[in-house]
Amino acid sequence: MTGRDRLNRALAIFLGLLVLGAAVAVVLVVAFPAPPEPYTEFYILGPGGKAAGYPGEFTAGSEQTVIVGIVSHEPESTTYRIDVEAGGPVIARAGPIVLAPLEQYERPLVFKLDTAGSRQRVTFLLYKEGEAESYRSLYLWVDVTP
Repeated sequence: MTGRDRLNRALAIFLGLLVLGAAVAVVLVVAFPAPPEPYTEFYILGPGGKAAGYPGEFTAGSEQTVIVGIVSHEPESTTYRIDVEAGGPVIARAGPIVLAPLEQYERPLVFKLDTAGSRQRVTFLLYKEGEAESYRSLYLWVDVTP
């Protein structure tokens, strides 16, 4: 056997082992997929239950309604709270809301702004129990007339 034959044989064995290793890796990835990353959906809908019709212009002191939704994709039951702010203190709150994995919460939330002004930011903050920082946030821009 010449040196070239030995080299070809070694390369063939190496490539065979490489293909076998790749096949084993594919089988392991398919058979034992990584667990999904936990997360929580947080959304707001207009009063009609659609992603439209949000309050955008209203009179100071009038009650406004949106539907807030949470879907938990966490691995265990999780407790949430929703705070609504408009450039200052909390103007509305919902919670505690306890959701099991894949459970959904969808309820109306009423808030009102007493100060007139244009382009006011109304922020909806989702908190997980025990955490000081909000987990998710959403906002609406509204014009409030006197």
